[in-house]
Amino acid sequence: MTQSPTLPEPFRSIWPRSRVAGLLLAIALLAGSLLRLQGVGEALLFGDELHSLRIVAGGYETVLTTFGDKGSGLALPLLQRLLFDLIGTGHWSIRAPAWVPSLLLLFAVWPLGRRIVGEPAAVVATALVAVNPILIFYARFGRIYSLVALLSLVLLYLLERTLTADSPSRGRSASLVCVTALLPWAHPTALGFVLPVYAAAVLAATIDPRREAGLRRRRALELLALLAAGGLLCLLAYWPSGSSLSAFVESRTSGLEYYGEFGPAHVAGLIFGGRWPALGVSGLALAAAAAWLRRRGVLGLPLLAACIGPAFAIALVRPYGDAYAFARYVLPCVAPLALLVGAGLADAVRALRRDPADAAATVLLGAGLALWLAIAGTLGSAGGAAAQHANTYLGLLPLPAFDARWPDAPSFYRELGERSEDQHGRVRILEVPALTTRARHLYRQYQLQHGAETWLAPLPGEFPIIPDGPYVSLDRRDWLAHASPDFVVVHLDVADETARYWRWIYEEAKPESERGDLAAYMQRHQRYGGLMPPAPRGLAQRLSALFGEPVFEDGTIAVWAVTETPERD
Repeated sequence: MTQSPTLPEPFRSIWPRSRVAGLLLAIALLAGSLLRLQGVGEALLFGDELHSLRIVAGGYETVLTTFGDKGSGLALPLLQRLLFDLIGTGHWSIRAPAWVPSLLLLFAVWPLGRRIVGEPAAVVATALVAVNPILIFYARFGRIYSLVALLSLVLLYLLERTLTADSPSRGRSASLVCVTALLPWAHPTALGFVLPVYAAAVLAATIDPRREAGLRRRRALELLALLAAGGLLCLLAYWPSGSSLSAFVESRTSGLEYYGEFGPAHVAGLIFGGRWPALGVSGLALAAAAAWLRRRGVLGLPLLAACIGPAFAIALVRPYGDAYAFARYVLPCVAPLALLVGAGLADAVRALRRDPADAAATVLLGAGLALWLAIAGTLGSAGGAAAQHANTYLGLLPLPAFDARWPDAPSFYRELGERSEDQHGRVRILEVPALTTRARHLYRQYQLQHGAETWLAPLPGEFPIIPDGPYVSLDRRDWLAHASPDFVVVHLDVADETARYWRWIYEEAKPESERGDLAAYMQRHQRYGGLMPPAPRGLAQRLSALFGEPVFEDGTIAVWAVTETPERD
């Protein structure tokens, strides 16, 4: 193995000993960080991101006593409320409960994972986590699933250390109780990770051949006591919101059928960025699991339970949801799967080279796998011509029909798109209304054509609160100075406009022989929301009084040019 003699002594214990491994780790951490931060401030809020804001708007009493009917949980609105009071209501604070723990997870895989699977495998796992598309997507999406994934890895690490330690540690036991309580409090779906991993750890402790019977029994009882203590703390934390939590659980487990013919392969495709990456990782994971059990015996059970537990829980409970929902529910298994695959590559290299000290081959194989997954998967979704709409589910899995150019789009957007590239950076349009459901794919279509910066003007009731950033209420006195648009676009009948666009998508743009795995997603997107907000009465007259007659009107939209735009920040 090639040593790295240049590292100062304090860093040698926290950095790979192999230069190749150190280089890949540095690249993975840098690339993974950039991918997670790209689009956090730029992409407009969408769909589920707005649910927690309805709770946040009610203040701390509402936050601590309300489990939202859309599954926002308690942790997310509480963290957002605290951040709003500390640093304001911009995208970075709204999404901080997503991007901060996602970065922490990325940086935690190496130090925690090497204690479980060894150095080369942990470096490979870091590279795989760095480019994983669903982890990247939920780093930029204002929900709590990144925090659940981070805490799940910490729980796995603590259980692994507890199983292999000669005697229990008070500090580790206290940490286990806290993490065990925090996970299902962050989101109830985390029970699908907590219970299987604990069950595997208790089983491993009970039949561990290295210990005598009395010690095995005592260690298993200690784990059960830690689980019970964590569960009790979690129940106490949920107590003020008990009725709303019960209503949510009942609504998700009442046997309702969801539209869209989804199966396990669809969920795996979302997690890994496509069916071929999913097949490749699944095959490697199966081979790695067999090798892992041969090497670790019963002590290898917790890692395997971490990889399959969430999926098994979904299959058992069968909650209301679709592939998009189930993919985020099994997010905690992604980092453990990466560790398992890394361990499998290390085992394969060890068997072929018969030189356990040589980490370079494992690392290079892992680098090649990560590169293939990055190319084959759906990475970089925050970029492109419609970057501000990258937080729609089309950013997680693009559907070609929605990228096709709608020929009946208002010519204003096409003409705006014909301006030079350097002009696009200076042109800002304000769209009225904002649209919060999949109907906003309409605005995504328009941005594909015009490429200009978009601001949204939510109508009363559209947004729970209007955050800082590319949003403004037209009832605000200084809305013009705040938004400083070049054009104000009012959609005169957005319900009809959206319906016409959707008809074109499904009758003309949709390929005749849609690939099987995309057909279900097209079926899911066919329902784009409920009632569309009508343009407020008198708005056209107000804008005409300010800016004169519209510069463009075609019965679909009316556009006013703002001739004297206040200077922008």
